[in-house]
Amino acid sequence: MLLRRPREEPLGVRGWVAVLLALFWSRQLFNALVLLASSAGAAGDEISIADQLGWPSTSLAFGTAAVGLVVCLWVAFVAVPRASRLPLLAGGGLGSLVGFAIWNLALGPWLLP
Repeated sequence: MLLRRPREEPLGVRGWVAVLLALFWSRQLFNALVLLASSAGAAGDEISIADQLGWPSTSLAFGTAAVGLVVCLWVAFVAVPRASRLPLLAGGGLGSLVGFAIWNLALGPWLLP
């Protein structure tokens, strides 16, 4: 099931739920891109956790981004039917931006002050 040809039959509700849950990894990709583009220095949960563990500050951020890249590529090019790829990629990109904003501006500071 993990490695197989791209699907051509439509996904059911259960399949789309699995795809959407897998795309939560896109947050890690966006975090790494923000970290690369940031001139203000490193910030974020992954940076804080790596520092507390005594690891290089960006190791956890880029490590989870690598896992996120593999998961997102697999979902986009193996798990989802070709006809659904463009809407998925557009929605996934927008969703990761919105999720990043919600977490970093509202939920994250409230849950992890």
